[in-house]
Amino acid sequence: MFSGSSNSPRRLVSTLGTPLLVTVIAVMIYTLFFGWGLLSGRIPAERAYVLLAVLCLVPAVWYLVGFLRLEGQDFGLALSSLGWFMAALLLFWRHLATRSALAQGLRLDQVPDSAASWVFALLCLAAIIGGAVASGRYWLAKNAT
Repeated sequence: MFSGSSNSPRRLVSTLGTPLLVTVIAVMIYTLFFGWGLLSGRIPAERAYVLLAVLCLVPAVWYLVGFLRLEGQDFGLALSSLGWFMAALLLFWRHLATRSALAQGLRLDQVPDSAASWVFALLCLAAIIGGAVASGRYWLAKNAT
């Protein structure tokens, strides 16, 4: 199944392209440094939400690029992109709420969840899952012909 020249690692890299490879390596390095900094205390915990929001922008932009490269045919990619952008906005919203709570003298474990955060989270999940379903249906219909 995985043997043969069509599935060789060299062919995989040439198919996916250098931008994807660079993006994956950059995200891995960012995640390792972010996790290490957070666990070691070098990055304050109140900054975690905004740093996680940056990671959500990667799939958002990647799906948007895929949607544009397919000339708007796969709306599932656009919906997934919207979901990841909303996830980044949710995390940024949580960052602002955390900063506000800390300014009022609360501890990190006392920062309340807002109803808007839960609505945003549900919308993010719905968009990402709906995008995956729509994209899967698009590709199944495209490959059925």
